[in-house]
Amino acid sequence: MHQINKTFGAIFIDIDRGDWEKALQSAKDFGSAYRKASEMVPEWKDLFDFKASESFIASVQSKNIELSIQHYTEIEKSCSQCHQKNNISVWTRYHWPSTKTIKVLDPIDEKEVNYDQFMNRLSTSFRNISIYFDQQKYNESWKAIDVFSNRLKGLRSVCSKCHVTEWTKNSTTIKDFFVGNDMIDALQKIKQIFASGEPDAKIFKKILSTFPNYHAKCATSSTNLLPSF
Repeated sequence: MHQINKTFGAIFIDIDRGDWEKALQSAKDFGSAYRKASEMVPEWKDLFDFKASESFIASVQSKNIELSIQHYTEIEKSCSQCHQKNNISVWTRYHWPSTKTIKVLDPIDEKEVNYDQFMNRLSTSFRNISIYFDQQKYNESWKAIDVFSNRLKGLRSVCSKCHVTEWTKNSTTIKDFFVGNDMIDALQKIKQIFASGEPDAKIFKKILSTFPNYHAKCATSSTNLLPSF
């Protein structure tokens, strides 16, 4: 992808300099990189516009600046569509380190588990808060908050090992979103409505809706594990 971007940008730099011979070479290099990228993930092959790519190279070869710009725009559009659809999954797969090597100490049973297992446990304990509340078992829901809160704090210490320099007050970071103080404060607000003696379901659901979808995070794990209570 870096080669695609590099050669794609070089073409018009060469054209601006009036060096059409070099621009054509850059265009051919782009075409090669573009086709090679399409073969890396066969499922994405249909997202590549080979017709526009070939027409683009031909327009550079004929030194037709208007057509070159037209086909450039067509290719750029196909690139944007693919990026919008797949950027997050690609970034997760190739940029971030694998979670398979991460071990987490579960504060509930004080046993070390792998990251996938811990995230499933975190998801389960978060889900239990709502389940017990809907069943009007408020004491159990309160206890589920404590379990989830302890696991959330355990996750925070794990996150901090990789996301060292991310903590700022100016923007929402990974740590803020998943394990920030807002999460802990929200749990305390839920306890406050329990302490009132008459928990308000509307307020309860509104507060809980501010939490990220921990279950969705578990769904992206490499293994499907049974919930652990």
